[in-house]
Amino acid sequence: MKILVPRKETWPAASLDYIGKKKRLFVTRSQQRQQQNGSINLVQSRQEDDSVEDRLLGARPAENGEFPYQASLRVGTGHICGAALIGKKHVLTAAHCLYALRDIDTEYVSVLVGTNDLRLKDGTAYAVRKMTYHPGYVEKKSPDWMYDVGVIELKDEVKLTDRVGIVKLPTEAPKPGSTAIVTGWGATKAKSPTSPILQKLNLRVISLDKCRRSMPSYARVHQSHVCTYVGTGLGSCSGDSGGPLVSNGVIIGIVSGGIPCARGYPDVFTSVYDYLPYINSIVTKA
Repeated sequence: MKILVPRKETWPAASLDYIGKKKRLFVTRSQQRQQQNGSINLVQSRQEDDSVEDRLLGARPAENGEFPYQASLRVGTGHICGAALIGKKHVLTAAHCLYALRDIDTEYVSVLVGTNDLRLKDGTAYAVRKMTYHPGYVEKKSPDWMYDVGVIELKDEVKLTDRVGIVKLPTEAPKPGSTAIVTGWGATKAKSPTSPILQKLNLRVISLDKCRRSMPSYARVHQSHVCTYVGTGLGSCSGDSGGPLVSNGVIIGIVSGGIPCARGYPDVFTSVYDYLPYINSIVTKA
């Protein structure tokens, strides 16, 4: 693995111990149970159901280089969240992923690109200059997971290859009925470890009205969301947090928080189109 981040003897492997004790980062008991395969989960369901594990149910392995924009947000050597390369120096992810790392010095954080297999050493890790999440996002206080979007600025430009590429930003809102694909390193079966191999799952965008009618009473769907549905037993959960939902080469959604997945309810994503002004303000400022 090529590492373009400072090599420090004190640079720790990602661990709940390190993050929790050294950086005073809140981690639930559920998240401690989910420390498997060098991965840790730093998100909670907005239903406060901490029995939900990281997973991308019904998915299948991605081919090498099939999703060159896919990135892994990491602390030390541990995968934290999914992300997507939207420029040579900018990566898009979820606000709750960055909020969870707010007390972590960026020297310990990196973005890994160019690999589907987190166990191999064929990717490149880039050092992080700055992590910015939407000012409207406040953990457990943001209504219904609104404003769940963040941008990471890298110290150096990534080298584009056949396995490392930039995903396009949308110019219009996604249309109901369009197909999309979500990718991530979540587990493919309930109560199983997260997958070290990148997984992919085909989804279909549904209208917000249909999405609202299909949700339980406690769930709220807003204009700044994108909903997908393919059937019970298929879906994305917190293990794929921050990862991209892409349609025809355009990133239309970011995996956010939500109700327990794959139980007959639609999946809800942050709409990239609705947050373009915010995203562009960060990218153009760099």
